Amino acid sequence: MRAPAGYRSRPATLDDVDAVDGLFREVDRTLFGTGESSRAWIEQSWRSDWVDLPNMTRLVFSADGGLAATADLEAIDPAKEIGAFARVHPKHRGRGLGTAVLAWTETAAAALIVPDATVPLHHSIAAVDGAARDLLADRGYRHVRTAWHMRMDLPTAYVAGSTPPGVTIRRSIEGVDDVGIWETMDSAFRTHFGYQPVGLERWWDNTRRAGHYDPSLMLLAEHAGRIVGASYQYVLADERIGWIGDLGVRPEMQGRGIGSALLRSALADLSRRGMKIAELNVDSQNESGAVKLYRNVGMTVVREWLDYERSIVGIGAV
Repeated sequence: MRAPAGYRSRPATLDDVDAVDGLFREVDRTLFGTGESSRAWIEQSWRSDWVDLPNMTRLVFSADGGLAATADLEAIDPAKEIGAFARVHPKHRGRGLGTAVLAWTETAAAALIVPDATVPLHHSIAAVDGAARDLLADRGYRHVRTAWHMRMDLPTAYVAGSTPPGVTIRRSIEGVDDVGIWETMDSAFRTHFGYQPVGLERWWDNTRRAGHYDPSLMLLAEHAGRIVGASYQYVLADERIGWIGDLGVRPEMQGRGIGSALLRSALADLSRRGMKIAELNVDSQNESGAVKLYRNVGMTVVREWLDYERSIVGIGAV
């Protein structure tokens, strides 16, 4: 990576998670007025097998050793799509670091793609970050999708309410429910924007690699002895925030209130664990009714993320 004068760069390691989380918090405070931990998300991404830390991450440090910028790539299948996420510390903006890390993501992505093949590279940025929008537009990216960060306050004793006739909600049993959970999530998300199928073993391997993995936080909806819905949560205990990570219902069972029952059960479980806030991210153009579902339980949009895309021509590993 060609860092501006006075800066140096290197790949990230898992020991850098806290430092990167701190940088993300500072960026969020500048953009939104408040910052919360992204540690679980960073660690989950970096522990997965779709991030090769030596070749798909870069940290940029100032002369005094402080972390000034970060960038990483994710690729479930680099022949189909590559995702990128880059941030510059507010104190170091306006010094060419944004241009440098963006250029690095493009070069690193090209190295993942076979020569002369073309693959879309996606960058996710905060909608309020005008400088990032301008930088991406200047380099030929176009806005293709919008995601919403939604939030609600959790009462001390949230009540899940009733479930649809014939449907029961229970906790998952590790090792017993693996196939049914994977089949449910795969079928539920297969038509969603940006979804890439992942096989059973790989899906579970990456799910269990996450530092926040806890099978007791995975809830299942059963109908006629078959898993038809699943929801997986995780908790940020220090901040008392509960995240709805994934919630899916098999397509043929949608429209029966199963998703609503799962969501309310997940919120009740988070409330029992002492969480005061529930959050999630959702595609604003989701066609399965998820946005309406989340709004119906009282969630509101608090942040907006923009997905920008540009085609990258492969050069192969160098």
